[in-house]
Amino acid sequence: MGSEAIKQAIIDSGHEFIEIACVDFGELQEFVYYKNHAKGLYCRIDIRELTLEVLNAFLISKGRDTIQKQEIDLILFSTSCTFASGLNNYRTPYHEINQLTTVEIPRILREFEPKVGFIAENVGDIVTDKVLRPMFIEFKRALKSHGMYDFKYDVLNSADYNCWTSRPRLIILGKAKSLKAKITFPEPTTINYTDYYLNKLIPTALRYNAGLYRYDIIDPETNMLIGREEKWLSADRIIGTVTATGGEGILDSDYDKPRSLSIPELKKIFGIEHFDFGDLDDSQIHFLIGNGIVVPFLRVIAKHYMDQFFN
Repeated sequence: MGSEAIKQAIIDSGHEFIEIACVDFGELQEFVYYKNHAKGLYCRIDIRELTLEVLNAFLISKGRDTIQKQEIDLILFSTSCTFASGLNNYRTPYHEINQLTTVEIPRILREFEPKVGFIAENVGDIVTDKVLRPMFIEFKRALKSHGMYDFKYDVLNSADYNCWTSRPRLIILGKAKSLKAKITFPEPTTINYTDYYLNKLIPTALRYNAGLYRYDIIDPETNMLIGREEKWLSADRIIGTVTATGGEGILDSDYDKPRSLSIPELKKIFGIEHFDFGDLDDSQIHFLIGNGIVVPFLRVIAKHYMDQFFN
């Protein structure tokens, strides 16, 4: 989904798009990537094993040209949020998954030295949760010691950028010190949330579960995690964060009881109506979508970045 957002942003900016490779360790992610990026390359390895030499060996195996340092313009980092989310009681800055942010982003920047810079995203809890604060302090220290890039960060919400879902994300923009333009973030474009009623997305919706209270009640008939009903929100609000584990509930006029969001509804919420998930089942698709970035949100951020630094 990150590749899709970057591709759309580059098209919006009038530039050509050549994706060197998408690197991830997920089998499901690889399957869906090739379903939707037939001309792309997916390098399925542990990111901690990624070096210029390893990537070039992969490119050669696929009949592609090799690359050198500073030949890549931009790297997108979309690291795992499993142990960096405030919703996870076991969150810790020291889990090896979180090292993908604090250790691997600076290392990969040293390894490849993108000549324009990078965009990184993760959950906002990394900077707002005191438990996780050491993780972000270490990350900033590592970036500053690298010395090649200026960077700026902020927690932005997809709901402020004409998206259907409220999804706060930490956005880090980095640019080569040789580029003189100042790093800025795009201004919000959603002026009035009432213009983006959930009822415009799901016309029959009456109420919805924002996702933060899913663990309180299990419906014995449907085995759905539906949350305390007094915590449900009116459907005239933009929908709450969609999670990877499922359970987001909708109560609408066509149903006598709460139901899950459908896959077409989830695809629309994330701006990927055209995506092909092949023969994956609903739980697998929900996992992929819930772990992904909201495509129109990242598209706005990436286009703003490119308009500043790409000539």
